[in-house]
Amino acid sequence: MTYLDERRITQDILREVERAESKHPGGDWPDGTRNGGMNLHQRERAMSSCDRADREGRLTFAHILEEEFWEAMCEEDKGRLRAEVTQVAAVCVRWLIKLDREAGK
Repeated sequence: MTYLDERRITQDILREVERAESKHPGGDWPDGTRNGGMNLHQRERAMSSCDRADREGRLTFAHILEEEFWEAMCEEDKGRLRAEVTQVAAVCVRWLIKLDREAGK
């Protein structure tokens, strides 16, 4: 990935942050994580699906993103939640890189 690729992805993300801020200003909502047993069930299902897909050679970005998302949704500790949300963001950026590479950008 080149500097221009990184810059384009960063600009796209920041534009989306600005759009989201104008739609829902403030952003001081509760985290909404650790929603009882439902999130734990979803996390276990996503982890199992991701592991199985990896073992079977059919792993996708969707599998990885779903697993990381549900891990974040189950976290109560703010430090670990930040790490999980960072992992979600990293998967999304890697996916954007792949999409741009496929599009020849």
